Amino acid sequence: MLENDYETDVFLSGAIANTPDLQFRDWVELQALQYDYLRAAGASADSVVLDVGCGPLRLGSRLIPDLTAGWYYGIDINGETLAIGRDVLDRLGVSADRVTLIESTDFDVAAIDRPVDFAIANSVFSHLNLNSIARCLLNVAEVLRPGAALHATYFDVSLDRWNSPQSFVNFGREFPTYPRRDPYHYTQAMMADVAAWAGLSFRLDPGYAHQCQTMAVFTREV
Repeated sequence: MLENDYETDVFLSGAIANTPDLQFRDWVELQALQYDYLRAAGASADSVVLDVGCGPLRLGSRLIPDLTAGWYYGIDINGETLAIGRDVLDRLGVSADRVTLIESTDFDVAAIDRPVDFAIANSVFSHLNLNSIARCLLNVAEVLRPGAALHATYFDVSLDRWNSPQSFVNFGREFPTYPRRDPYHYTQAMMADVAAWAGLSFRLDPGYAHQCQTMAVFTREV
């Protein structure tokens, strides 16, 4: 049984195929949100960026041109989705000279051969059980430079609401989250505990203005 549908579902393929200029709302708004967040966090031309769950390079297609002396690594569970991402770069005329894309079901970071300055996982933990989140944190921690962080969104709920389905709204669409199946929700205490297990510190960043997800910052202190 698959943990979520993304191993087989080619993410955003239909929208991308039917929108040659890549100007549909979900793409543009979420791309700008992630891009602006990373730039505000200090990402610059010489940064090494790891995009966990990079999909068809929504963030990458905007960020990669900025990394004139840096590097972009993208990890995704679905090779077909990564192929679409390569096509997106080609369509936009974006050079892939400093890009490494990794297909992996278990957050394999072996191909990352330099310390990562910024890692981001937008709408990834919301589709993972806690064991998979732990594995992601443990692996990403291996490649973060000291002081660097993985910035990851998740559905945040209080402890008294955790054990039952909860309702969230995104782009006007209401949907449920669950304690034991995709899409998952978690408490702050759960995020803090799994961070500590992976040797990372944990805090929330209220500066990420996502419609329904909360930004957690997992920092490698040493």
